Amino acid sequence: MKTILTRYLSSACLLFVISGLTVEADETTHHKAAAELIALTSSDELFQSSFMLGLEPMMRQLSEAGVAVSTLAAIEKAGLKLASKIANDPEFKNKLTTLYKNAFTEDELRELTAFYKTPLGKKSLVKLPELMQNGAAVGMEVAEKHQASFEAELEKIMRDAIPQAPQNNAPNVR
Repeated sequence: MKTILTRYLSSACLLFVISGLTVEADETTHHKAAAELIALTSSDELFQSSFMLGLEPMMRQLSEAGVAVSTLAAIEKAGLKLASKIANDPEFKNKLTTLYKNAFTEDELRELTAFYKTPLGKKSLVKLPELMQNGAAVGMEVAEKHQASFEAELEKIMRDAIPQAPQNNAPNVR
């Protein structure tokens, strides 16, 4: 009986260790798949382009405010430098990899990687940041059309939510 129990425990321990190694191996390949996709989709150039698209509205406002062209060029240069530092920071890459690992299965990451290696995938990497920015601008433009009615609704909600101070008709005597 003791021999059977010992064999059972040994087998159970061995299975536990093996299953742990499998999970660790799966986790490693999952991490590698996420890292490969990040390397493909988050190049320094692509990140800088997206980053600078985000700065465009500010740059336009500065230009309209009369900021000198040389100053705008210096701001752009500083922005590109910052974008490069962020894109090449190992912490940024590691955190992005973790985000992607948590959002996608290993198979999904491999499918995305395969897609982004195609001509259409490469084109989408270039076009998507600009499309996202332009889409946000369109959203803001359309939102302006509805802003007055939204503000009126908010005013009504706030009037209804905030109790009015009681009116004191007594004269103010000092």
